[in-house]
Amino acid sequence: IQLQSVSLSLSGTEVRDAGVQAIAERLPELKRLQSVSLHLADTGVGNTGAKALADVLRDSRQLQCISLGLRNILADDSGFQAIIEALREMKQLHSVSLDLSCNEVTDTRTKALAEGLCDFQQLRRVCLDFSGDAITDMGAQAIIDRLRALKHPSHRASCLMDNDVTDAGVLAISARLRELPQLQLLSLGLRTRGVSDTGAEAVAEMLSGLVELKSIALDLLGTQVSEAAVQSLIERIRGLQHLQSLSLDLSRDQASDFRVQILATMLCEFKQLKSISLDLSSTEVSDTGVIALVEGLRQLKQLQSISLDLSHTSTSHFWVHTLDDALGDFKQLQAICLNSAGEHLPLVG
Repeated sequence: IQLQSVSLSLSGTEVRDAGVQAIAERLPELKRLQSVSLHLADTGVGNTGAKALADVLRDSRQLQCISLGLRNILADDSGFQAIIEALREMKQLHSVSLDLSCNEVTDTRTKALAEGLCDFQQLRRVCLDFSGDAITDMGAQAIIDRLRALKHPSHRASCLMDNDVTDAGVLAISARLRELPQLQLLSLGLRTRGVSDTGAEAVAEMLSGLVELKSIALDLLGTQVSEAAVQSLIERIRGLQHLQSLSLDLSRDQASDFRVQILATMLCEFKQLKSISLDLSSTEVSDTGVIALVEGLRQLKQLQSISLDLSHTSTSHFWVHTLDDALGDFKQLQAICLNSAGEHLPLVG
């Protein structure tokens, strides 16, 4: 088989160590393989499976892109260390995506991975997920420091924090990211109650310096950020002339109809946007706020993709008719995803 790319999603299955070992034994047979994506979240994989995977990766000199989903597995320090050491030997990698969320990853593990990033001479894309781990400001800063030192500056940065990161850590991270003016894609998750308006203001200031950004994803779930700080963030985003994609996760916060109406007013000026995704699930938003939001989106006739998540809110299906009426204005629309009250809604027109 002359496959160059393999993607396997086994999350939530019972593959365990034996299954991973079987997969690892077959991968070397794919001599032209350049890209591997393995999603093994919640599979019960432990040290044996992790080390078997590490061994085969270490010998895969032709691989250029790798994505490992290792959320909530049973490996301990030795298993994770084996994978990190294997990755460090794969100096030919162009792209690395690593999901280590919900594994009690500490600053020590994070620093080991961060130091390994410097060995990747060809690396151009990095995506790291440490949500639900035990990383503090120190570990988060170590990762960003290493990203800044890459020989080939990345055009993409993804950082998801659901840990013990505080405003101090966000300030340090924002300062480092601002030194990467070539960034075109930024995904920043601040899922921690340790982040307040101080951290949000630092992010806003950082965004104003990243003038090449084309795509932004901000996740403020569970933070202590006020409406004024969110408004300041959006103001800074609005000033980015090259922005084409915007994703805002405001779920489970104090988002109200008033906040959504302000957001709708500001969105009217995003004339260059092609894609927008808004997650307002589990908030206090009602039909009043959503209708205002739809009217705001209606001004963005150039949109190609719209995604709205209003599940577990006070909305009814009434607002869908408002959106249905507006669809004729979106001449370039190619994709739309609506979720309300836990249901995916069909459109009339």
